[in-house]
Amino acid sequence: MFDLGFNELILIGVILIVFIGPKELPHALRAIYGFLSKIKVYASELRTGIETLANESEIDSVVKEIEKPLIQEKKKKK
Repeated sequence: MFDLGFNELILIGVILIVFIGPKELPHALRAIYGFLSKIKVYASELRTGIETLANESEIDSVVKEIEKPLIQEKKKKK
C-alpha cells in the first residue's frame, strides 16, 4: 500500500516519540491500529456490496438476453 522503507519507519517513530511522548505512544498506536482496522473492515464491506450489485446486474442482463428470443418466438406463433 505505502512504499515505506526502514529509514522512513524510523523517522516516523522518532517523530511520534517527540510529539506524543514515550508514555502516551502505546495508547496512540492502539488508537491508530483500531482506526485502521475499522477502515479495513469498511472497505471490505464496500467491496463486497459493489461485487454483489455487479453480480445482480449481470444476472438481470443475462435473464433479459435469454427471455428476448423466447418472447420473439411467442410473438411469431400468435
